[in-house]
Amino acid sequence: MLNLVLISLGLALISGTTLKADAAQPWQYGLQDPATPIAEGIIAFHHDLMFILVFVVVFVSYMLFRTVYHFHHTKNAIPDQVVHGTTIEIVWTIVPALILMVIAVSSFA
Repeated sequence: MLNLVLISLGLALISGTTLKADAAQPWQYGLQDPATPIAEGIIAFHHDLMFILVFVVVFVSYMLFRTVYHFHHTKNAIPDQVVHGTTIEIVWTIVPALILMVIAVSSFA
């Protein structure tokens, strides 16, 4: 009788924690449904990071293709002498630092 009580108590404890959780499906695309508020926060943070990542990739790709197009040897046979670009160097140092600070602050939430 004691074994039956222990077994039913053990099953009640196990079922209370595992039945609420979701499991990944074979060939699942994306994240599984969150079972806790922490998992919901992790998924929200993932979505925020993906937005920032897509923005950065699109911007860098645009700048790369624009540079290749405008500075092709047939269009710009004699290159201009550019000695210093202080403003652009300050901008491309500060902007990534600000993006990293935004990511760091939102990761602690």
